[in-house]
Amino acid sequence: MTNLIKELEARVAAKRKELEEEESALATVRRMMGQPHVNKDRSATNRSAEEIKFEDLIGGVEKKRTLIDEVRDVVLKFGENEFTVAHIEAALNKLGIAIDAKNPRARIGIAVSNIVDEGLIVRTVTGSGNVPHRYKLKSAVDAK
Repeated sequence: MTNLIKELEARVAAKRKELEEEESALATVRRMMGQPHVNKDRSATNRSAEEIKFEDLIGGVEKKRTLIDEVRDVVLKFGENEFTVAHIEAALNKLGIAIDAKNPRARIGIAVSNIVDEGLIVRTVTGSGNVPHRYKLKSAVDAK
């Protein structure tokens, strides 16, 4: 059973890497298709008047999604419901987002703390012992 899990995880990781490569290629082609044709005989004054596309400066390196990005996306789907780290973990698992950590809830908790600092969510109940902290979207709290 453990071998099956490891094999499936390896296949998922390989497909994820392949997908990232395809997305990178797509971004490069889009960038190439969006740029106007450049004539070699243009004067220096015309070149200085051009707008520089900031995203083209690094050559299509796309930012890799982090756990904080994934948690933020999941939290936004909770609407007006209160949630805990356990709810976030269950939602991430349901979406097929694996957290490669010995204690995934601790990693999720750190991501949640960062999102609280951003002001996207607020802690509605401060937990203690076996009672977990509870959170809610700031917009849902402000609406009341």
